[in-house]
Amino acid sequence: MGDHQEYSPNAVKLFEDVQIGNKQIIILETILTECVFILSSVYKVPKQDIYDSLSGLLLYKGVVNIDKETLLEGLKIYNSRNLHIVDSILIAKALISGCEIYSFDQKLNKEFELLYNQR
Repeated sequence: MGDHQEYSPNAVKLFEDVQIGNKQIIILETILTECVFILSSVYKVPKQDIYDSLSGLLLYKGVVNIDKETLLEGLKIYNSRNLHIVDSILIAKALISGCEIYSFDQKLNKEFELLYNQR
């Protein structure tokens, strides 16, 4: 974004180092969901662009999350369904771990069942 004289160049350098594996970082699930929320609600970035950018970021060599597969699947579900990112990650966790979802949210239950049956 280049919106801060000091921080922006430092952030660019950090992400360049992470991309090629010179530095390692962990992107917390809460940070990822907050990024999705800000990009979609404040900046009105389309879902496909959010998916492309954040999934690309998660694939950087220096991103060492143990939950990377779950976050990538959550972003994929978010991009393809009419779901909030938190629900998308919950469904991804359940699908990957082989667990069921028990919720009073009928839309969430229906989406989980649809995606579960597609596997």
